[in-house]
Amino acid sequence: MRELDPFERLCIEFSLEGNIEELVQLRDTVDYVRVNRSRFTGVGFVSELSLLSGATPTSVGNGVLCDIDGETDNLQHGFGIVVFVTDGRLSALEGFTFDESWPSTLLLPRLTYTTVPRVLSRTVSGFTTQTLSRR
Repeated sequence: MRELDPFERLCIEFSLEGNIEELVQLRDTVDYVRVNRSRFTGVGFVSELSLLSGATPTSVGNGVLCDIDGETDNLQHGFGIVVFVTDGRLSALEGFTFDESWPSTLLLPRLTYTTVPRVLSRTVSGFTTQTLSRR
């Protein structure tokens, strides 16, 4: 088990921005999240996450945050990010490219939302349907 690396933390924190209660609750757990295992798929990665023992899960339930895209200087078509929540815990982080191999290092990654303002009704299952503003 290891701590989140800087890119994993950036992706998770970016995905949890917003003023609805579910995101606030999950944001409060980020410092207690650890990576159990990471695997590369050739076109991306999956990091399996858990909470440190003694940390309290949220009342959020289950959901998927899938409204994050990214650009980097060494991917022509960019990448996508998905954050999974299971039983009130951040459970996995997935990154994937659009039709190219995942690079060994991302050069200057920049994250954006696929819709602004963020509307969670279609991009996030399991969460309250609300339009988000930045926190």
